[in-house]
Amino acid sequence: MNSAHRRTNSRLSHLVVAAGVLVGGSLAGSIASEPSKGEAGPTLAGRVIDGNGRPVAGAGVRLLQYDVPGARAEGTSDSSGRYRFDELPAGSYVLVASAAGLARSFRPTSLEGDGQLALDIVLRRPVVPIIELRDEQNRPVAGARLRELRLRGDIGSFFLRRIDWDTFGVTVSPSDAQGRLRLPPLPEGTILTATFDHHQQAPVRIRDVPAAEGTIAKGTMQRGVPLTLRIQPDASGATVTDLSLELHHDPFDHPATIRDRIAVGRDGTAALAVEAGEYNWLRLQHEDFFVTPMFIPRAQERLRIDPAQNGQISFHLHRKVQVRGRVVDISTGRPLAGMSVLGYILNHTDPASAAGFPNEWAPAGWAETDANGEYMVSLAAGRARLLFDGDTYVGDQDEIELDVAADGSTVAPDFNVRPISKIAGTVLDSAGEPVARAVVRVRGRYLGWPPLLTDERGRFELQPPWIPTADVSDERLPAAPIVAFHPYEPLSASVTVRLNDAEAVANIRLTLEKRDYESVLSDFAGEMPGWQRGDTSSVPDAADRLARSLRGRPAPELDGAAWLNTERPQMSLADFRGQYVLLDFWFINCGPCHADFPSVKLVHELYKDHGVTVIGVHDNSATPEAVRAHVQKEGLEFPIVVDHPDGRIVAEYQTHAAVPGFPSYVLIGPDGNVVHVDYTVPAPSLRTYTLEIIRRYVGKAP
Repeated sequence: MNSAHRRTNSRLSHLVVAAGVLVGGSLAGSIASEPSKGEAGPTLAGRVIDGNGRPVAGAGVRLLQYDVPGARAEGTSDSSGRYRFDELPAGSYVLVASAAGLARSFRPTSLEGDGQLALDIVLRRPVVPIIELRDEQNRPVAGARLRELRLRGDIGSFFLRRIDWDTFGVTVSPSDAQGRLRLPPLPEGTILTATFDHHQQAPVRIRDVPAAEGTIAKGTMQRGVPLTLRIQPDASGATVTDLSLELHHDPFDHPATIRDRIAVGRDGTAALAVEAGEYNWLRLQHEDFFVTPMFIPRAQERLRIDPAQNGQISFHLHRKVQVRGRVVDISTGRPLAGMSVLGYILNHTDPASAAGFPNEWAPAGWAETDANGEYMVSLAAGRARLLFDGDTYVGDQDEIELDVAADGSTVAPDFNVRPISKIAGTVLDSAGEPVARAVVRVRGRYLGWPPLLTDERGRFELQPPWIPTADVSDERLPAAPIVAFHPYEPLSASVTVRLNDAEAVANIRLTLEKRDYESVLSDFAGEMPGWQRGDTSSVPDAADRLARSLRGRPAPELDGAAWLNTERPQMSLADFRGQYVLLDFWFINCGPCHADFPSVKLVHELYKDHGVTVIGVHDNSATPEAVRAHVQKEGLEFPIVVDHPDGRIVAEYQTHAAVPGFPSYVLIGPDGNVVHVDYTVPAPSLRTYTLEIIRRYVGKAP
């Protein structure tokens, strides 16, 4: 599996608590009215206030940490409504506040470093919206259940899934005989979007409902496709009573996408109703077992579910067992720490029941080597694979197949690996003179490494983090195009090298020739998926994307809660008229956003004096103060706008499908109209080819 794709396994970080120790599953926190000095770890403090800005004394305040079950701090607001938590581990949190007579509020936030974050949380009068669900014949649907609830307003934005109900103390009963379902008490004025499912009807989503007294929102549920999941016991006869289900519809942001726990009956089956259509992910998970087959496809493969099928898929349980191994640097004989090893088990225990599941292998455990180069990974008894996935190293054989014993005694052969050679070379002009500040990048479908600039001698050096592998065969693909281009003139060059040939990559020479600005994109169209090549038939919702697109329309305004890195505290897109504007939608805890920062910084560095402004758009998941501190830490020098607590900026762009996820990019022309946005414009990806696309616009400008 390609290295970029291998990183789909969750790499859970350890909870490290400084002076606030983890005791009995709770974070030891303190509540105080004033900050104290010299504390270790970040501090979260603020006020609990009502809708009129008045302090709420005696409110219960809880701080829950994402991805760390049971980690929480609890306290009560003082007479001035203040709360405080000291000595917290860095990470992502949810602040929860509640008080008698007021609706519970949730506020996601992020903490890092050792500073103090101020965050107020608003409690408002509770209202109980009612959802009325009917079928296609206008008959009430009884027994429908709330699966997801998205809230936004001046309380902030929050997303609740059914599997989190217990964590946040939420209880929601199914719809009654009249098809009516009462939502939990919500803060008045909140805007809600809710998704519902049913054992016979397809899931439905009801969007943008204002939470007000007497609100009754209506939705129609279509007849669903019955789907039965049959869970076969493991080799010892063990069974399970519930499983986690991930069923991803294409597109992902669709009510038919399911991420939930499902009950397994005594007969070993779980029944649900889904919407007919194409799905690109189907996986069942359990704490103690692997469940196969898994549909985790490569490229454009899809799983089709429709009424013509028999509606039943069989799965098998495989008890997890541990396998030990080691990673060694073959050039020095030393063990390597921090190297990743991925495990895979056979996906087709019963090929006849796995029709439509193309993968031969299913992802299992993931492990990282310790200081002794040793790792322990979860697999299952029987045939299995281990793949070495360590950055900047490659093995002569970085894949091991082995038979795993059920008793956990299996020790895998060592992975003997060596460093990947650096790519080094010189960019020259037609006269053979070195070209300083030329852009150099490695191209290829799986090589998303940041571009760089040549030095004053035209030299460049790049350390490849990995050598990619083919989609289907997992065969190494060492051949990679190296591309160089002048940032302001129609000059470019390319050469293909083999990344596993140390001599070939040690002294590359790239001589720039006159080529049009388009060539650095068109010459490599083969690495792009169909949509980016202009093939709208390659995506099932192309018509909807095109209809919602902002291309050719005025860009929605950026009336943020705060602007950073600007002379004025409030700006408008009109202030940047006459320039191209690249919008970068991101947030503090977005790993892919940070991986893109080198490219975004380079756009700012190269084109800020050539009619291009970069504006970072941070969502509402952090306060302006927290974003300001993070921007300084990351060295972001371009303007940043922080969304309002109600998320109005991102919500408006999401209405036009311009922000399907983070990061997302929108390019605005000098006249204020959008010229490029990835998800709804069938053209090369602005995220992947940011510099090339902006260079093309700037180069063609009159």
